[in-house]
Amino acid sequence: MSFHNEIISIVMRTTPHQHEDVVRAVFSIYVNHYPEKEVVLVYQGEDFDDFILLQERLKVFQPHLRFRFVQNPTHRDDRAENLNLGIQEATGRYLSFLDDDDVLTPHGLVTLQEKLRTEKTAWVFGTIRLNATFKNGYIYKQKDFKYPKSYTALALLFDNWIPIHASLYDRNQIEQGALSVLKGLPYFEDYTLFLNLLIGGYTPTFIKVLMGYYQLKGEYNRSNKAFHDNIVLKQNALKVIDDMRQRLLAQNQIYAQAYHFIQTFNLRHLLFTDRVVYSRKLFKSKRWMLHPIFVKLIKSK
Repeated sequence: MSFHNEIISIVMRTTPHQHEDVVRAVFSIYVNHYPEKEVVLVYQGEDFDDFILLQERLKVFQPHLRFRFVQNPTHRDDRAENLNLGIQEATGRYLSFLDDDDVLTPHGLVTLQEKLRTEKTAWVFGTIRLNATFKNGYIYKQKDFKYPKSYTALALLFDNWIPIHASLYDRNQIEQGALSVLKGLPYFEDYTLFLNLLIGGYTPTFIKVLMGYYQLKGEYNRSNKAFHDNIVLKQNALKVIDDMRQRLLAQNQIYAQAYHFIQTFNLRHLLFTDRVVYSRKLFKSKRWMLHPIFVKLIKSK
């Protein structure tokens, strides 16, 4: 599918009675500097009256923002399918995501879209800052997510370290099937999107720009709290992730060699800290001698 527009479609998932969070998130899209934006709001729930009421509250933004509304009328946690519904409904060339309890910065999307447009790459991402808040919304701690300085595609094989609203995708550069999420997962559904892209041959490019804020209320993000203690569901999701990881390793010999090397010598910290920091750690542990071998095995992204 080819898109002949410059619209950024922002897929947002929500559930009943989260109006205040949705309005705050949509406001952050409204004040974003990128001019052509579309909000694809996927409402998971059977309460049709609440869904209509939410649409009424968002009418104040409609002279300035395009909206597309989708209802997934189920009471179960269907977050993976909600992402797919939003992707299918989106009409923009560029695709982004934003959970209803998180917010964007005004300048992040502009910077990422410029990178996609000028360099003809498929997938870029920026940084996210974590806001730990009390229930009343008061921020008591901020923390920047730590990203690999290089080897980003390989690092994704070990951990899901890119928050979902840190990325922007050019759908003219990506086959339609690669931008999809495995159905039925209440955990790590966004991780399946990233692994699916890697399996399709699309690797991410890092841009040093603050994309948004990840809201953490108390100990948990709201979207994960309900299922935090369901060990069976989490184990099943981890098995799905491992199957996708093994599929990627089977088709990419460079990844497979590097993955085995890192696992054998316990070198995961090489991927997740900058060079100065890990050089000091390696010097103390005598592992610095392995670094030249490591560099030869993998491609820096």
